[in-house]
Amino acid sequence: DWARDRAQGMRRGGSENGGMDELARCSSCSSSGSCHDPWDEGVRGALVSARGKLSDIEGFASIDYTPDELAILVADIFELIQIEEHLNVPKSAVHKFVLSVRAQMLDNPYHNWVHVVDVTQTLYSLAVQSGLLERLSPKQRLALIISAMCHDLEHPGVNSAYLLKSNSTLASTYNQDPGLLEKHHSLRAFELMIGRESSLLLKLSHADKREVCSMVRDLICATDMGRHSTFVAALKRRVEAIESGSTDGRDPLMSEDERTLEDMQLLLKCADISNVLKPFAVAKHWAVRVTDEFFAQGDLERVGGMEVTPMCDRRTQSRVALQKGFIDFVVAPFVKC
Repeated sequence: DWARDRAQGMRRGGSENGGMDELARCSSCSSSGSCHDPWDEGVRGALVSARGKLSDIEGFASIDYTPDELAILVADIFELIQIEEHLNVPKSAVHKFVLSVRAQMLDNPYHNWVHVVDVTQTLYSLAVQSGLLERLSPKQRLALIISAMCHDLEHPGVNSAYLLKSNSTLASTYNQDPGLLEKHHSLRAFELMIGRESSLLLKLSHADKREVCSMVRDLICATDMGRHSTFVAALKRRVEAIESGSTDGRDPLMSEDERTLEDMQLLLKCADISNVLKPFAVAKHWAVRVTDEFFAQGDLERVGGMEVTPMCDRRTQSRVALQKGFIDFVVAPFVKC
């Protein structure tokens, strides 16, 4: 019954948010979709130890914290990249933005608020430990963290292929584009960045707003798995060039800003597929959740009379086989370059 109701909701659509009004919102939010303010001094005081782990890839696990605690901690990352000092972005705007993102994350098994913070914290850790953060301008730092927070904004819990073959409103909105989900995440990110409710970019000049939005779009679109092989090839080219001692492997025709953008894209992609690189208990948690989401899509396809996507078929697939395939064909080629 759940699968049938959800399938009907996805096909029905018709609303301005791409037909997702019928889907459940973040479990920490009210029925109206709004989130309460978690910035209680008592809660903040209890997170001193966690705050010290924000740049630790293995020591921090988003699954260990409540939704409110995660909101506080991800806002702390904005503070750590010093956007208030350099871009005049007030804490109040950051808090509103964080809560807006949380309110727009659906209660999916995998693509949910906890996943958002997991990717954002992992990206921040990678940026610190790789030295990239030090090389970025304040606007680039802001765009990098926003893109991590919004890279799956309003994810419906199914992939683009399902949205296309189910004739969803989202597929029609984005003209049957195979990369429609990333474009949708970008659009929703733009609305939050420049909307009146969060006012995150209010103090930036028009030119700076356009620059930040452009970077966020390019970063989010880089997480499209349809482009994965392109980034694997770019990373492999870099490693081979460095090992040979010739160049840094980056395209000589690229401007310095374009090269830096590619660095940021590679880091975001790494953070997005990093679950299997975490301690086993954390990796197992996410493996179960992502396969739950795959199998839920398969159930929708079966109920809707569609061909069931092989990796989403709970009747023929095992969680272990799915994770092994993901490691062998997606993660390994990327991290072993």
